[in-house]
This record gives sequence, C-alpha cells and structure tokens, in this order.
Amino acid sequence: MRKLGLVMLVLTLAAASSVDASLQGERFLANAMAVGGVSGTFRLEFTIERWSTDEERAEFVRILLEEGQEALGNAMHAAGAGREIGYARVNARLSYPIAYAYAFPDGEGGRRVVIATDRPIDALEAMAGVRTRDYSISVAEFQLDADSRGEGALMVAAVVALDAERGALTLENYGQAPVRLRNVRPD
Repeated sequence: MRKLGLVMLVLTLAAASSVDASLQGERFLANAMAVGGVSGTFRLEFTIERWSTDEERAEFVRILLEEGQEALGNAMHAAGAGREIGYARVNARLSYPIAYAYAFPDGEGGRRVVIATDRPIDALEAMAGVRTRDYSISVAEFQLDADSRGEGALMVAAVVALDAERGALTLENYGQAPVRLRNVRPD
C-alpha cells in the first residue's frame, strides 16, 4: 500500500465552484501506464453523460464522514447502477459505470477532473476476506490545460480518508504506484 499525500481530489471538503454542471456529452481519452507489480500500457476512455451535482458531491462527503469507506463504496455502487453519470472503458472493451464525475476550474482556463466509482470485488476476493476488499473505490484525476490537454493518475483500488489537520480528504492506494494517465484529451 502506498499512502498518497494528495489533497483530495474526489470530494474536497472546502466549498469549490464546479465547472458548469450542464455540460454534457464529454468524452476523454488517455494513455495509461501501470508501473510496479503488473506493468503495461492500455487505453482509457471516460465518457461523461452528465457531471455530478454539488448536492451529489456533498452527499458522498457526508456518507464518508458519518458512515465510513464501506458505506461510501456502497453508495457509489448504487449511484453507478442507478444514475447515468457515465462510464470508463478499458481498451475499448471492458467498461465500468462512473458514480461521480466533477470538474473544478483551475483559474488559468483549464480544469481538474475527478472521476470515481466503486471497485468491482469478485466472489473469490470477497470469500477470501483479503485486505484488498478494504480498497473499494477507484479514482481517476487529471488536470487539463486551457487547450483541454493534460495528464493525471488512476488509483484502481483506494481507501478514502479524512486528514483532519488539513481539513481535506486523502487517498491511500493499494499497490506500488498509481497508474499514470498521459496525453489526456477530449475525443
């Protein structure tokens, strides 16, 4: 496991103004590079049917703070299954529903995009009771410049926690390092 000292991404506690939530139909492509453990490259596609609202974001924060990581994973599973936020697709084949997609303007004409969902846990992993089950959230974050080009990271298996000292949420990644997202761009 690797603790990441990033001020969260997914559900920043401080009030933040989002990019216009009425923007719909955006799709981003990224070249992904996994390092350590299982290494390799693959193509990721994030299709955003609609952006998460401030109310949905606040509800995820409330669930995490009051009920914990497991409840957040369950809420994200229900949100991904019940709402059309979008989907993430790997190598144009395997796809996963997105439970949360939020964009923050960066003040320089670009934006920071955060995408999260529950991580599928198969029956063997659940029955074995291994520690990976605690890492039930997948999170992608990428920074786009004013020309909508950028890079970022993907944590396939993460724990979301509160850093009370900074008043922010942080992520702990299960594994050596996050997957690097390069050449992120609109499609």
